[in-house]
Amino acid sequence: MAVVNIYLRFMGDDYVYLNDMLVILAVSALSALTEFVFYSKRELRRLELFVRHCLSLFLIIAAVLSATIFLELRWISWDDPIHVIIFVGVILGIYILVTAINFYQTTKATSRLAQKLKERYK
Repeated sequence: MAVVNIYLRFMGDDYVYLNDMLVILAVSALSALTEFVFYSKRELRRLELFVRHCLSLFLIIAAVLSATIFLELRWISWDDPIHVIIFVGVILGIYILVTAINFYQTTKATSRLAQKLKERYK
């Protein structure tokens, strides 16, 4: 990341925007890697799925908060604990929203598939 920062410094005013975009991409990649928690060769039971969701959420929060520390981002003020709590709440809200949309899409696809199978094997 340091090499990219040195290169971007020669670009002038556009440096700030490109650096922010690279940071967002890096944090997104770290957050996407947490989906490997869900990899399994068999179908997971509800308790296993719940535990893996909790672990994934913890890893995403850890990745985003550590990125704000190590990359010296000014997304939150570490002096005020309310800012940190609100930031974690926003991450939690986004995670719940994405999980709910994913559950809805999966349920819809599953019900369509079940309906087609019922029609085929009547």
